[in-house]
Amino acid sequence: MKIKLIDQAGKCEDLDVFVQQAPQKGDTLRTVGGTYACVTSASQVMSSKETPDAPQWLVMVEYSDQKPVEEMTDQEVLNWFKNPESGLLDDDYENL
Repeated sequence: MKIKLIDQAGKCEDLDVFVQQAPQKGDTLRTVGGTYACVTSASQVMSSKETPDAPQWLVMVEYSDQKPVEEMTDQEVLNWFKNPESGLLDDDYENL
């Protein structure tokens, strides 16, 4: 099904993509350019006129250049935890 991604921050242009299942809040989508988009909200489009080019969902997203945790290597996850900007741990990461 066709969905339209709308950048919540307004930094990127709207993008039409095809997905296998209906988008849900919290889903992470990977675009053709290799960037990741986190779904913040999704609304199904209802129309009396069905056209093949019309998207079936409007999806608000936040773009991220970071991989989803499921695709990170062990070292990438460790580096993410050590990063002070992540806010996951203070300065105490000796036990990792």
